[in-house]
Amino acid sequence: MRSRQARTCKDAAAAWALGRLPAEHRPVLARARAVYLGEEDERWDGLVPRACAEFLVREITGSYAS
Repeated sequence: MRSRQARTCKDAAAAWALGRLPAEHRPVLARARAVYLGEEDERWDGLVPRACAEFLVREITGSYAS
C-alpha cells in the first residue's frame, strides 16, 4: 500500500509541476514521469535533463531563501 501511495503522490506532483515549468523543461519532466510510471524506456536523446535539473535546483533553493 505504501509504495502505491508514494507512486500516486509522485505522479500527482509531476503532473502539478508540468503545468508550471517553463516550456523548454516540460519534455524532460514528462519523460521522467513516463519512465517512472513504466510507460517509456529510459532514454534522454533530444532532451536536456541537466538544464531542467539546474532550473529546478535554482527554483527550490530560491524558495527557501525568501
